[in-house]
Amino acid sequence: MTLNLTVITPTVIYQSADFRLTDLSTGLPTNHRSPKLVTFVYEAWIGFVTYTGLGDWQGKDISDHVADWLTGYKELSMEQVAHRLQRQIAQIIRSLSKGNRPLRRHTFTLAGIRNSQMPEIIMVSNSQDCFRKSWNTQEQFTISRRSLREGERSLVVVTGRTQAVPPGERGQLREIAARYPGDGGRVRRMMVDINNRAASSPQSQGLIGPDCAVFSFRADGAGAYQLGQDTQDAPWQFPQMSFGSNMTEGFVKAMRSLGIDPESTQFSLLGSASSGRADPASLGLPKCQPSIAEPDAQSRYSVTEIVSEDFEPHGCNDISNGGYVVGTGRLRLGQALAVPWRWANGQIVRLNYSGLALAVNDTGQVAGALQDGGVERAGLYSNDFFNEFPIYHGQPEIFAGSDTYGYDLNHRPLVIGQVRSRAEEKGRANVRPTAFQIDDDRPHIFMPDGYNGLPARGINDQDDALVYITTGPRSGNAVWNITGGSLDFIDDDGFQRVSLRAITNYGIILGQATTAKNIPFAIIRMPGGPWRNLGTGEGWIPLDINDHGDVVGSVGIEELTRPWLRLASGETVLLPFIREHHTTAMAINNNKQIAGCSAADHGGHALLWSPKGSWWQ
Repeated sequence: MTLNLTVITPTVIYQSADFRLTDLSTGLPTNHRSPKLVTFVYEAWIGFVTYTGLGDWQGKDISDHVADWLTGYKELSMEQVAHRLQRQIAQIIRSLSKGNRPLRRHTFTLAGIRNSQMPEIIMVSNSQDCFRKSWNTQEQFTISRRSLREGERSLVVVTGRTQAVPPGERGQLREIAARYPGDGGRVRRMMVDINNRAASSPQSQGLIGPDCAVFSFRADGAGAYQLGQDTQDAPWQFPQMSFGSNMTEGFVKAMRSLGIDPESTQFSLLGSASSGRADPASLGLPKCQPSIAEPDAQSRYSVTEIVSEDFEPHGCNDISNGGYVVGTGRLRLGQALAVPWRWANGQIVRLNYSGLALAVNDTGQVAGALQDGGVERAGLYSNDFFNEFPIYHGQPEIFAGSDTYGYDLNHRPLVIGQVRSRAEEKGRANVRPTAFQIDDDRPHIFMPDGYNGLPARGINDQDDALVYITTGPRSGNAVWNITGGSLDFIDDDGFQRVSLRAITNYGIILGQATTAKNIPFAIIRMPGGPWRNLGTGEGWIPLDINDHGDVVGSVGIEELTRPWLRLASGETVLLPFIREHHTTAMAINNNKQIAGCSAADHGGHALLWSPKGSWWQ
């Protein structure tokens, strides 16, 4: 048994499922990480399916069987998917009922949005339909369909241990979904809360797991996936079918090729991505009017939104000591993030290229990436011109560069990034950490011979860059002095999975480590010293540090990402945030100005936090 919640509105659909499998003969849980959701993307519709009843068969989750049953079919209608599920599960249930064994109950609940049509629920079951009618378990599976009636603004369908969800809670969920159709985060969090309360109720009888995942899709193709904030044992993957291919399988293979164990990872939120199926304006969703929340009545920071009349700034990526802020936006929801911009003294300017603006120095020069036809080129935006770095052609069949990328820059300017070869280098990685400069004689600077790895976002004015060495006489985190050509390896000092975040002009390094349960926390390393815990606690993710040692980052509070500042004095400050949004502090300068972003299903907001008064001077 389990608990499934399915919600449809005219513009957004939602579905949740817990992760617990139970042996009905003993009543004991057998699995706490079973993914019971599969997402679908086809040309004619998008949606997902969940189930209650049989959780695994022949040692494999039913969700993985669903992905197998649909692999290879580039285009299937909702009805065709339902019929395939009906045929396959009926065969399994019949095989399990041989020898006078009782029939097992099983229900698939499929929700989808067709192009230019109202969302719909299709249920495949041998014991119930989507109108809350139930019957004795049968060998035959039936298909029932339900959509919104005329004038109906939302619909909630509960399957599994339905008695654990009181009618009042169903009504509240239906009302919230109808009242706030575009506020996916609010609806998803409510579904998480309902699942949690149901799991602890006597009606659950231990058959509902306390943790769950919620997926949502908008009519324009934007989708999101969210876990409860306290989830510890979530599945490490959910099958994601796109035009007949299981995209999760490809993702898992890519992680393993990089030496990463995918089963050690856990995603608490996958951000929205749009396929542009519908013009968002046609959905009738109101424009977001952000409301600021002050976590502390004596807050020493104010926050303002960076806006533009011509495009959506979406989010900030960096802020310099000179007060320049850069980020990347888009013309409207549903389009790719490809509008680079720079802000200073209250004025925002759209930069004259198509791509990303990732970092900025004190004079306003910008490290960016030109995007054109799927090709990426690193470059430096200076004097109103994007200077594209040339491609390093190298040696044919050994390492011939195909793409370049720039992450950060210093005052010189020297840009730290990478050169990638689409044809994998023989016996070595196909990515090389690279420093770029506007110099025809030596535009590319590579690490010492024999070393390869991945660049981190981080370079200071002494030309020290942060890298992770993957191949060479030694591997691990290191500081690469670009002008001197030296590599200074950094021991982990007993911390697990250390990754580098930023380096100051005085050599202070900000990093992140994880607990045995893969929960991140902040660590810091003074020049010549060992790593030490920053003291902000588990789940507090560090993102940037200034020369004074002040650190900013994000933390999950009440199922939302919230921004924080850790002063060099040891004091921790929760910053103002946007209500019902995930808000993140991305970068901090020496004047304690902070740049970041706030995001919900509708898109994003670029934010600037400024200290009030002169308390910090």
